[in-house]
Formats: sequence, C-alpha cells, structure tokens
Amino acid sequence: MALERAGDTPGEPVPAEVVAYFGDEPARLYQLRQWLPVLEQLDRRHRVLVATSDARTYAEVRTITGLRCALATDNRDLVDLYDSGDYKVAVYVNNSMLNFRSLSARRMLHVHVNHGESDKFCMASNQVKAYDRVFVADEAAVQRYRASLIGFDETKVVPVGRPQLDLRPPAALPPTTRRTVLYAPTWEDDTVANDYTSVARYGPPIVSAVLDLPDVRVVYKPHPRISLSQDPQVTAGHRQILQLLTAAGGNDAGHLALTDGDILGVFPGCDLLITDVSSVGPDFLYLHTDKPLFITDPRNAPEQ
Repeated sequence: MALERAGDTPGEPVPAEVVAYFGDEPARLYQLRQWLPVLEQLDRRHRVLVATSDARTYAEVRTITGLRCALATDNRDLVDLYDSGDYKVAVYVNNSMLNFRSLSARRMLHVHVNHGESDKFCMASNQVKAYDRVFVADEAAVQRYRASLIGFDETKVVPVGRPQLDLRPPAALPPTTRRTVLYAPTWEDDTVANDYTSVARYGPPIVSAVLDLPDVRVVYKPHPRISLSQDPQVTAGHRQILQLLTAAGGNDAGHLALTDGDILGVFPGCDLLITDVSSVGPDFLYLHTDKPLFITDPRNAPEQ
C-alpha cells in the first residue's frame, strides 16, 4: 500500500517531533478528537504529526484539524514514515492492539495518554506496561494502577492533569430560562467487564422522570458509540429516549439530543448531570463543583 502524507510539501517527509498515532477506524475517532485541541496547542512549540492506518480515518482527520497528517496502511509504510523523520515522542490515546505496530519503533519515547480518566475496568489495563511513560490525571489513577496490576513500574506514571479542562470550547447549548438536566451515558464497550452503560436498563426511566419535572430542559448527550451500538437493548433504549424527547415537545420545549460535539461545551449550560461510570463525571465534577452530579449503578454494586 502506498504511503500518503499531508504536510508542508505533499509527498515529502513531514517535519515533526511528536507523532500522535491512531490506527483505528472512524468509529473510534472520538478518542483522538478530544486530544486534537491539546495537540494543536502543543504544535506551537513542538511540531505534531497525526499518523493513521485507516484511509477513512485519515480523510476525516484532515477535515477536523490543521495538524500534519500521514496515512501508513501497513507495517512497512509505518516503518518508512518513521525512518523518514526525526521523531522524538509517540503519543497513544487508547489501548488499541494496532498500537503495537508503532511501538516497534525504537528511537522514540512512547507515551500513553488515554482518552479519559475514570474508574472503568479498562483504565487499569496491563497494556500500559508496553509504554515508556503513562500520563494520568492525578493520584487516583496512580492508586488504580497500584491496586490492579502486578509488577507495574510506577516510575512510568506522570500526573499531568486533564489538559482538555484548561480549554474553553464554544458553548453548545442555546440559552434558556429553564433548569437544564444533562443525561450523558456511556456505551456498552466490547466486553462485559467494561460495560457501564445505563441506556438499556435505566435510560428511558431517567429521561421520563426528568421530563415530568416542571420548568426543565432535558439534554441527552450519549457516548458517540451509542448510536452505532449492536446491542439490541442499548439500541432500543436509545430509540425510546429519542421518542420521549420528541413526544415532550423536542426542540420547541428546548429538549435536545446531541450526538456530536464536545461535551465540555455542553457542561456550562447545565444545572445537573446524570451520567455513568466514565470520564464525563470526573470532568464535570472538576469544572463545576457547585453543581449536583448523579452516577448510575446499572450493575447494582453500590460498594464498587
């Protein structure tokens, strides 16, 4: 497969110091998308290249960021790309098995940053042992690794906070005189151990109960993967929620279903958040300590 680059001069090596490697399909692009504003700021001091392995992802990334981009569809392309430049650091925003293509490069420091900070099972994956550094938000993440992993080298862990929370994306909600309740559930993930979604079990009852309150606007902002779910119960819950919002007056009443956009831009216009175990809760808690937060428990495991 041909190696394609979109940089300062098409077809030429792309000058950069930092590679943000993302090998997955567009359905997982939300993992990289939340880091793009941070990487764009980093690019002002250390030039950044986004390296992709999927042609569809490459095409979409080029429409959402001005960062240099490269498409390396197989291992040989990726080796050629890395050999063509003097890259210092590779950054990884997920635990994808495709990351191991890039991890074979021996002349870069490999840094795992993940795409959120939460108590999900995946947040303490053994896969982090493959990286030279593991950037985390705070001490809670350090303790999570310490409690979950055997033989993990804690000197790899670097607390860096949540850079996204230092940014202020444009407001995503129109003004209203109503109180705004945000329901922002996560998705069911690929494994039972990492399934924390409330959509199938609690989603419609939650939305219905909030709609029954006076003078309230409901904003439904599901995880980007919810609308693509293959789980029939999740799909049914999602559709029922959309139907409830429509029946309650939809946009005429101010109720909204947002399937795109930055949730950090939704927070400022909300008075209360209902969410699942995910990075949404900690982000909201940090930014809005004066506002109430509810965490669902679809596993019926209050001690966890």
